Amino acid sequence: MFLKKGFTLLEILIAITIIGVTFTVAYGLLYKSRADLDYTLKLFDNFLYIDSSIKEGKTSDLNKTEKDIPGYPIKEITYEKNGVYIKLYQIK
Repeated sequence: MFLKKGFTLLEILIAITIIGVTFTVAYGLLYKSRADLDYTLKLFDNFLYIDSSIKEGKTSDLNKTEKDIPGYPIKEITYEKNGVYIKLYQIK
């Protein structure tokens, strides 16, 4: 009687390929999530800076734009820095 022991070379190569593809996909996802986290932290830091500047009344280094809302007695004030902005609405 002949008993088969172990795996064939083809089975081992297929298993290594599957593991390699899995690690490649996982690494890509981890890299993308880390890049997204860094971007989000940068945006959040800018947002906190703008918020604290407005609360302290030190808005000279922020880009400020004002515009009237047509048909309403409301003025929209936008404070912006590094692509992050906060909009405030004020009654005239």
